[in-house]
Amino acid sequence: MKKKLLSLLLSAAALFVTFTACAKDEIVLPQYCTVTFILPDGTEQKVRVEKGGHLNSDQIPTIGEIEGYTGVAKWDRTQFDVIQSDITVNVDKTNLTPIEYTVTYSVEGEVALPEGVESTFKVKYDSTYTLATPVVDEGYYFWYWYSGTEENQKRFGITGTWKTTENVTLFARYEKRPEGKVAVRFEMENGAEPVVEWVEKNGSFNKDLPAVPVIPGYDIAWGKTKEELVNLTQDVVITPVKTPKKYTLTLELNLSGAKIQTTTVEVKYNEIPVIPTPEDPSGEYTFSRWKIKGTNTVFFPNQPYTYTEDITLVAQWDGSWTGFY
Repeated sequence: MKKKLLSLLLSAAALFVTFTACAKDEIVLPQYCTVTFILPDGTEQKVRVEKGGHLNSDQIPTIGEIEGYTGVAKWDRTQFDVIQSDITVNVDKTNLTPIEYTVTYSVEGEVALPEGVESTFKVKYDSTYTLATPVVDEGYYFWYWYSGTEENQKRFGITGTWKTTENVTLFARYEKRPEGKVAVRFEMENGAEPVVEWVEKNGSFNKDLPAVPVIPGYDIAWGKTKEELVNLTQDVVITPVKTPKKYTLTLELNLSGAKIQTTTVEVKYNEIPVIPTPEDPSGEYTFSRWKIKGTNTVFFPNQPYTYTEDITLVAQWDGSWTGFY
C-alpha cells in the first residue's frame, strides 16, 4: 500500500513538473521599441511602445513656439502606427520663417544719419546686421546706439547677429568732445560699453591697454599694440582679434566590436567639426546618434561646436527591435 501511494505521489509530481514546463514555454514576453523625440534644445524625450503598436496623440510631445520664428514647427515623422523598430524623430523647421523686425533710428540735435540712409530698416531674427555710423556735429563724439530708457538701456554694436525679438527704436549716445584731443576707443564686445581714452592730437597713447574682453571660446588680443598708437591725428577704433580655441572630442563607441577611424577629434569653437561615423561590422546594430556623456543631450555633428571645454560623446545604437543607450 505504501509503495502504491509513493508511486502515485511521484507520478503527480512528474505531471506537475511537465505542466509547469509547458506553461513556461507558452509565456511570450512582449517586445518594446523606443521612440526618441529630439526637442529643439537638443534634449530627448523617450516613449516606449510595444512592438507593432502605435503612439497615441498624447504621447507625442508638443514642440511649441520657437523664439524669433513664425510658423508651425512639426516633427519630421507623422506616422506612428505599427512601430517595428526604434525611431528617432527630429524637429522639421522647413516651414518656419524668421520674424522680421523694424529698426528705427531716432536722431536729433547734433546727430544726423549719413546721406542716403533711411530712418527705418528691416532685420530678420538670427541674421547679421550692420548699423549706420551717425554723423555728429564738430566738437561732439558718438558712443553707440541704444534702445530703452536709461534704467533699462540696451546697447547695440555697429555689427552683430540680431537676437532681439521686438521692434526697436535706436537712440544715439554722444557727448561733447574734449578740445584738441582725439579718441582711442577699445570696443569691448558682448554689449559692454566701449573704453575711450582721450589723447592730445598728434600725441601718443601712453597708458596700459585695457584688459581684453572675455569672450567664451576665443583667445582675445587687441588689434593694435601700444607701439602703434603714436602720432595720432584722428580717432582710432581698436577691436578685439578673436582666435577660436581648440578642444578635444573623445568618442566612446559603447558597443563591443564596433569600429571607427579615430576616437579623438580636435575641434575649434564655433566651427562645424568633422566626426567619423562608427560602424558595427556584425551588422547587428546601426549607429543612431551621439549623446554627450553623462547627459541626455544629443550632439548634432552638422552644427557649430559651442562648448567651451573638452567633451566626450557616446555612440547610440539601434538594433533589430530595440536600441540601447
